[in-house]
Amino acid sequence: MTERTSAELCEELKRLIDDTQHHNEEECKEYLKYVPGLFIRDSFRDNRNILRIKTEYRHHTGDSDYIISANVSANGIGCARAYVWEIKAPQCFVFRKTNENRAEPSPDLIQAETQLLHYYDDLKHQTKYLFEEFKVPLAEDLCFGGIIIGCNRTKVERAENETEMNTLFNRAIRCRNYFYEHAKGTIKLMLWDEILPFLSGGEYIHTEHKRVEAASPYEAPRISPDTISVFGDEKASLTTE
Repeated sequence: MTERTSAELCEELKRLIDDTQHHNEEECKEYLKYVPGLFIRDSFRDNRNILRIKTEYRHHTGDSDYIISANVSANGIGCARAYVWEIKAPQCFVFRKTNENRAEPSPDLIQAETQLLHYYDDLKHQTKYLFEEFKVPLAEDLCFGGIIIGCNRTKVERAENETEMNTLFNRAIRCRNYFYEHAKGTIKLMLWDEILPFLSGGEYIHTEHKRVEAASPYEAPRISPDTISVFGDEKASLTTE
């Protein structure tokens, strides 16, 4: 089978994002394996430093969508860290308009935040599994990753036009970040559209044509020596503001 190009991957994911008839969470999740560096929040050299990627990881309180661990540099010190992410479909609204000047988190975002916090807490108090499953020896090196939810089309439910939607969204995410910044390493809120430039730009890794197995070690990717993560590159940093 011929390996798909970055442009083809981007087009496929964009079709899933633009679909207004179905919730495509599981289908979209398959594309995360091509850009694992996006989900590591510290200084990160390249994809050879990835230790584990596990999906649908079973906790006491439910199944975590995506956890990635890697050898990173944090404040100039090398360590192994794990990052917990929660994923919702691009068709989910991120916020919901409550009045002319305010939008509140959507039920889907509230659910994602609740799940993320509980799954983080589960691993935080199960250091044995944190090491066995993700090769991270210290609970202090378990970090929040973030939430992937919605898209440019679904930023704010009930907004009357694009201008109002963008105004409400920018204020809502700014206010939400006051809350997120108290989380270790911060919680990042990411729209599915923000992943597209990294697929289309070729900043992805080539993997075998098979799914990342749920709750199993990630197969070592085939990469070139100059494959560098976008994290730590100020120009490439994603932002939702």
